[in-house]
Amino acid sequence: MEGGRTRWAALHLLDRQVIDAELVATAKVDDLDFDTSGELPVLTDILCGQAALARRFSPRLARVLELLRRVIDVVDEPGPSRIPWSVVKELGSDVRLSVSRHELAVTAVEEWLSAHAIGRIPGSEP
Repeated sequence: MEGGRTRWAALHLLDRQVIDAELVATAKVDDLDFDTSGELPVLTDILCGQAALARRFSPRLARVLELLRRVIDVVDEPGPSRIPWSVVKELGSDVRLSVSRHELAVTAVEEWLSAHAIGRIPGSEP
């Protein structure tokens, strides 16, 4: 993605579908993280998942979901899944990435649920 471009983040990014390099729908943009140390805020990460979405509604619920994610996906610090802005390739009606979803931590909860819950339901395996 080109640098130095000004965008209205809420309009151009929130709730957009995230598509990986293999053209597979990977996540939705639930929140954004900015570096505010400079004169203007600079977008650093796209935040995805239930914990990121919950931050928009209730900080207490967000914290609970962040801790639950930490149980499923071992991370140093609890928090929502992050996609670095540096891997965004194109921005249109969706957000296109230059990397595969397998290189990102955004699908960890879904993969865990698939392996430990859904995969145990008779007839759920192809």
